Amino acid sequence: AAGAQEMRLIVVFVVWVLMAVEGTGTPRDVRYSTSVCPTVRETELNTFYATWRPLVDDPAATYEVWFKEKREAYMKIYEGAPCGVKVSGLRDGTAYVLAVKAFPSDPSKPQLFCDVSKHTRPACSLVRNPSFEEGDDESASGFQTLIFDCYSISTDRVHSGHRSVTVRVDEENRWKGVGQYIRLNHAESVSLTLVFYLAAEDLGRDVGEARLDFKLSDGTFHTDTLPLDGGTYNWQQKTLVAGPYGNVESVFLAFILRGSQGAIWLDDLSLRAEPVEIATPPPKWSYCTCPWTCNSATGGYRVFADIFPAQTQQEEDHFSVVTQLSVDRLSRLKVLAEKWQGPISAAV
Repeated sequence: AAGAQEMRLIVVFVVWVLMAVEGTGTPRDVRYSTSVCPTVRETELNTFYATWRPLVDDPAATYEVWFKEKREAYMKIYEGAPCGVKVSGLRDGTAYVLAVKAFPSDPSKPQLFCDVSKHTRPACSLVRNPSFEEGDDESASGFQTLIFDCYSISTDRVHSGHRSVTVRVDEENRWKGVGQYIRLNHAESVSLTLVFYLAAEDLGRDVGEARLDFKLSDGTFHTDTLPLDGGTYNWQQKTLVAGPYGNVESVFLAFILRGSQGAIWLDDLSLRAEPVEIATPPPKWSYCTCPWTCNSATGGYRVFADIFPAQTQQEEDHFSVVTQLSVDRLSRLKVLAEKWQGPISAAV
């Protein structure tokens, strides 16, 4: 019974706060104010540390901290003077809301309230700021534009939390995108899985794509892409599986629109790297015995020498071109013979 009573009190508090925030039936003694908004950092995996600024003109004010998982009921975790609050044991990749309520020492002054949303990182997630909650009003920390003013922050269309990122193209701006550079330095072979939530409005067909651009330690590059469905739709979960690749130095995660019409919203990104054991291919052995009979891992064959022997004898100090080609490239050998007047030795 006591637990039920406590739950009822919490629910009443939530409804009261929502009324205050939305401005419907607002109690006169509660105001939503950013002056007491907490700063929440994920100091270690699945652990939040929250601080907030005390009221400048009221050192005797007291505070309450309320905490909840998204769509769950609030619970009060602190009451007293301003300090730091640590919350640990949270779940991977989960949205939480932390709220601070300030009680001025003068009872005639309104109580102040502010809440912030924060995601814990998905297990082994490589994306920084995956839900775009960190940053200013115009940008998301950790993400960069692919050209000037490529994306904007949206607060009216979100999958979770308070913010998402939107990218829009039109006739004057036909190429836009947003991305994040991620350093990996994985010596072993890995397969990467990108999971994200996507909403779209009037998006043209074959206009958008999600992509992972890999740079390997040997300097080579590989790209995996996922086309974004055209049309208008609400939040959908999308998945791009890339690789496996060995010795990955870095990856650039990007969302790109190329076209004259459409907009997308992005939220709740997750990029995970999973080690992959790649089977060692069998050795490509081969050998030849006289007179020119050869065997290899793909079967046996015979070598026929001097099919088109030279008509003239060259001096010993001349250079020779030595090459190999398949039958379909014989025309290129003809072009080479027209340009090069010296000896040519070609294996077909």
